[in-house]
Amino acid sequence: MTSNTQKLVFALGASLLFGCMGAPQDGDEGAATRGWLVEVESGVEPLQSVDSDTWRTAPTDCHDLLPAEVDFELVRDGVVVALDASGVPICVDTIDNVRTELEGDGRLGESSDLGDAYLLAMGFAIPAMNIASGDPSPQPSCQDIDGHAASSPAAPGDSSGVDRGDPSPQPSTNPHAPSGET
Repeated sequence: MTSNTQKLVFALGASLLFGCMGAPQDGDEGAATRGWLVEVESGVEPLQSVDSDTWRTAPTDCHDLLPAEVDFELVRDGVVVALDASGVPICVDTIDNVRTELEGDGRLGESSDLGDAYLLAMGFAIPAMNIASGDPSPQPSCQDIDGHAASSPAAPGDSSGVDRGDPSPQPSTNPHAPSGET
């Protein structure tokens, strides 16, 4: 089972389990406060809810009906409508069946994106932050802003006013001692 399929199965199970428990209580912020969020690729937009009843006339099975250019909208928990390029409903089916159909056609990326968009729409996911990692081996500055060696104390007669600090600091054996005393 792929990672995205596992995420989707988890989200569907959680939505069924907690969807039957009633409306949120005062102070309940939903899944986000319970730490159940999964991270999805950035750039994926959540599925939009269908804004008309035209989907009701579409067939209720998407097997062999999905064209190359297709959009999806959320009908209700676990159910999506496939729309052609002009917004006309093609079919209505469960998200699992639609993803299986896409995967069967070799459209793995579309299936994954649909699953991620569903998780975002249901509030079970957040977009990945794509934060660049820091320097894996940071080094101290070799020079201060004036070009002096950063590890050397201020030279006598130096009027720059720059305190260059102790070139070889040692931990204090007395944490309550005033600065400079150990």
